[in-house]
Amino acid sequence: MKRTINVCLISPPQINSLDDRIDPPLGLLYVAASIRDMGIEVRVADLASQPYAQWEKLIGKADVYGIEIYTCNYPISKQIKKICKKLNPKSKIVAGGAHPTALPKQSLKDFDIVIKGEADLSIKECLKDIIKGKPKAVYDFNIPQDLDKLPLPARDLVDIKNYHRIVGGKLATSIITSRGCPYKCAFCNSPMTFKKMRFRSNRSVVDEIKLIIKRYGIRNFIIYDDIFTLNRARLYPLLDEFKKLRIKFRCNGRADRNNYEDFVRLKESGCTTIAFGAESGSQDLLDRINKKCTVRQNIKAIKDAKKAGLITKVYLIVGIPGENKDTIQETKRFMETADPDEYTLFTFIPLPGSDTWEHKKKYGIRRIVKVYSEFYNIAGQGEGGLVTETDSYDLEELMEMREDLKGFLTKRRWRGDIQEYFKRIKWR
Repeated sequence: MKRTINVCLISPPQINSLDDRIDPPLGLLYVAASIRDMGIEVRVADLASQPYAQWEKLIGKADVYGIEIYTCNYPISKQIKKICKKLNPKSKIVAGGAHPTALPKQSLKDFDIVIKGEADLSIKECLKDIIKGKPKAVYDFNIPQDLDKLPLPARDLVDIKNYHRIVGGKLATSIITSRGCPYKCAFCNSPMTFKKMRFRSNRSVVDEIKLIIKRYGIRNFIIYDDIFTLNRARLYPLLDEFKKLRIKFRCNGRADRNNYEDFVRLKESGCTTIAFGAESGSQDLLDRINKKCTVRQNIKAIKDAKKAGLITKVYLIVGIPGENKDTIQETKRFMETADPDEYTLFTFIPLPGSDTWEHKKKYGIRRIVKVYSEFYNIAGQGEGGLVTETDSYDLEELMEMREDLKGFLTKRRWRGDIQEYFKRIKWR
């Protein structure tokens, strides 16, 4: 390379969160590792929970800044861009993440360069072009096919013990063992970013866990795969290895793909909690969003997982197009019957890149309030952004349904690992 540059990768804060310092920015740490493999100096500035007055110092001067952008933090990312240009007016600002991937033309109005999709490989091409003085405006999808060939996340660039994730009652950190999801739920923009389902080898996963234990003394993990339990032929041998390592972990399952034996194996290998995307107790709503799963399957999976000794968590969405007072009652009945230990209630947001964003009329979406700072599913006191009106509700009715369901849920007792911030939520 003809000249030396340095890079700063920036993770914006989530200002609506009671605690946005739960997990390290794993995606950026993967990208940082790829940059470091090029022999280029790289830093990571995680602005989570950091006062605005400290942002300039934390970001520092660099030749290239990369910002991880979601729709809800798009406005604050533009503020960060101004700080970067103040620190180095000649710098290049690279926008990556779900929002620039979905809306690259719009993003180019505010940022110099856009990387679409996973950035592990594209960032290398981008930086080479910047060094040559001929960067492109958009770097399209360059998907890593063999995840084992990617360097492990550069965790040394942050203080991973300064994050707050708790699993099994102890400090935990995040890992991923696969990328992508074979399902195409209408509310999700993951299929846009992760075009293909890929798995790391079990040996790669085990080696990473051993390294984390050796370097940081952390033996508890949250596995951030969309569906960790998807491939049983891969899962069982991996769980055997986990059992030998004597770790604790939580993960995401899939009700129609898992059975009681899976849950027993998970429990025996150190799993404490399994989460399911139940979304709603209304079969009609599940069908509308292409969930490819039934309410009955969700109930059975939760009961089987509890029988196996796992803590069960469900993710619910209020405001799926077609939601009304009757479907809210169906969700209440589902929760009473399934009786999961924990839950998170999200508000429906038609995220850019999702099918609900791309085909509004198909879902009866009459109006989307495009105030991007409101495009968050859940915030500090259990509320979510109100941006959608459909044939079945307006904004006021959506808020009333959310408060009704939220009030019902808060009467339930939580059982299991509870993050400290949940104790600070004033649900009523």
